Amino acid sequence: MKLKDLVESYQKFIFISPHLDDAVLSCAGLIKELNDKGNRVTVITVFTQATEDAASRIDLDFLDNCGYTNAHQLFLDRKKEDI
Repeated sequence: MKLKDLVESYQKFIFISPHLDDAVLSCAGLIKELNDKGNRVTVITVFTQATEDAASRIDLDFLDNCGYTNAHQLFLDRKKEDI
């Protein structure tokens, strides 16, 4: 089924977002279009909190690259950005 057919056939849409901003970064135009047409749009975010300590070297490198030393604070700040 083509996207146009889906948009015309359904009134409710669910986007599953692995991280806080993935749905918006990937599908903002579509989400806005669906919303503007009066469709019900729900975004479900799967990963919304951090553990107390970074679990691996990759975690620590990611935090460092983002300018953080605390994963919990990074998640709090990202949630504020989403709002």
